[in-house]
Amino acid sequence: MKARMRSRFRLLSMLQVALIVITVAALAWSIFESNHIAVPAVILILVILQAFLLIRSVEKHVDTLEEFFAAINYEDFTQRFVSGTIDDELRDSFNLIIEKFQQARAERELQANYLEVVMRHVPVPLIAARSDDSLRLVNN
Repeated sequence: MKARMRSRFRLLSMLQVALIVITVAALAWSIFESNHIAVPAVILILVILQAFLLIRSVEKHVDTLEEFFAAINYEDFTQRFVSGTIDDELRDSFNLIIEKFQQARAERELQANYLEVVMRHVPVPLIAARSDDSLRLVNN
C-alpha cells in the first residue's frame, strides 16, 4: 500500500509538473510566434493557475502530515481523518495508526490499574525509597 500511495502521489505531481512545462513552452511559443497579446496572457494565467494547484496539492498533504504528527506528539488519539481531505490510502493508514495508539493506551491503562489494585491489596507493606533518601509509603 505504501508503494502504491507514494507512486500515485508521485504520478500526479509529475503530471502536474509536465503540464506546467508544456504550458510554459506554449507560452514561449505564443510570445515569439504570435502577434496577439491575448493568447500569451491567457496561457500565462493557465501557468499561474497550474502552479497554484500544484502548490495547494502539496500543501494539503503537508498540512495533513503536520496534523497527524501533532496528534501523536500530544497524544490526541481522538482525531479522525475523513474522506475528501486527503488520499484514501493515506487517510486509512493514518486512522489505522491512531487506532493502534488507542489500543496501546487502553492496554497500558488497564495494566496500570491492575498493578495499582494489586499493590493496594497486598497484605505486606510496600515502601518506596526515593533518590533523595526519603521514603514513600506505597500501599496501606
